[in-house]
Amino acid sequence: MGDTMDVARKGGYKPPPEFEEDIKDPLIELNLTDSTELWLIQWPINQAPDFDGQEVSLKLHHDGCLGSFEGSSGKSYEVVSFKSQNPEAMVFLPSASESKIAGKISRRVSLVHYPEPSELQKHNSLNLKEMSQRSYCSYLDNVRSSLCNSFLEVLGKETLKQ
Repeated sequence: MGDTMDVARKGGYKPPPEFEEDIKDPLIELNLTDSTELWLIQWPINQAPDFDGQEVSLKLHHDGCLGSFEGSSGKSYEVVSFKSQNPEAMVFLPSASESKIAGKISRRVSLVHYPEPSELQKHNSLNLKEMSQRSYCSYLDNVRSSLCNSFLEVLGKETLKQ
């Protein structure tokens, strides 16, 4: 709570010295109107979408899915949103002089890609290879452990005989 009071007294938040502001030009010019919606888009981890730099148009659905589109590789994506994903974030526009608030995010959506069977086969063959390597290593560890234990048992019995 003391930190909050210090920030209020100093006139606002000051980033740490190692903070570097992004000085790149905006990707697009936002001409916001009252009907403009800002969306926060999330996509599957380790699956970067293949529509970098493309303008995407959604084909709107009436089945709970907000829409769908096709990436440059031919993969299709669905855009979904859930009530539990209500956004609580603001969008800031970077500027050389000072950042400006562009508006509040009106919707948080997720991109969903349902893989084709060929994608699953490729992914599964990689997983099977990893699993077989792991199980072989695990098998070798168990064999070593068993041999070592057997050797110690024999060694212990020989020691007792003497």
